[in-house]
Amino acid sequence: MSEQRFPFRRLPDDICLKVLKTTDYCEMAGYSLVSKKAHSMVKSLRVPITRGKILVASSMEIRLITNDLREIDFNFKVPENDGEMTSLNDLPVRVDVSMKKNLTDWRGDKVNWSNQGMSFEQWIQHISSIFHNEGPIPSCFILIMQD
Repeated sequence: MSEQRFPFRRLPDDICLKVLKTTDYCEMAGYSLVSKKAHSMVKSLRVPITRGKILVASSMEIRLITNDLREIDFNFKVPENDGEMTSLNDLPVRVDVSMKKNLTDWRGDKVNWSNQGMSFEQWIQHISSIFHNEGPIPSCFILIMQD
């Protein structure tokens, strides 16, 4: 049996959007990294979140809570020889992404992404561009600095 890939990006835009709406949030975020067009498509879905946190210590984590109470975590790993993040312009080694289906249940293993050549600051901008705040506070991202 041969392994053939489905030509998703060759589908008409309206069909692609319908398919994207059926994927989970981690898959949407991953797809948004494929190209500028993919990023634009995912961004147009305006995936709703109620709040988000950016935790900064020796590394960085972005935690989002969606309207349906799913939690998405982006955990950015720093180079082992440095041991800690020194600037938002630093590049993470990789990004561990995981999602809870509800507030107590984790969905399987974490997915590891490469850093995509983006700095911590660029990751923050990218993630905040594809998830849309529908909470009571206009800016739902909270920055927490930890020792």
